[in-house]
Amino acid sequence: MAIRANRIKWLDEYRQDCEAALQDPGLTPGQRIRYINTSAKLLHQIAEQLGDLPSRSQVQLEVFNGLGEFTEVVEDDAGNLYGLK
Repeated sequence: MAIRANRIKWLDEYRQDCEAALQDPGLTPGQRIRYINTSAKLLHQIAEQLGDLPSRSQVQLEVFNGLGEFTEVVEDDAGNLYGLK
């Protein structure tokens, strides 16, 4: 839990640095866009860490090996696979 709190704190400090940098009137348009994009991404990450957004999920796939009971698998000229016992 402490690691998560530290992560949120670090993200927020970095976001505040970006917001402060945006106050500089001497920024080029490219620099301004990069700071805006970085700040938006940091806000998204903070919201995700706080549970305000659904977290990224992982999908587990189970693959059925229908050819596993055969001793040999051959491929014909058309690319079809056939199992031989």
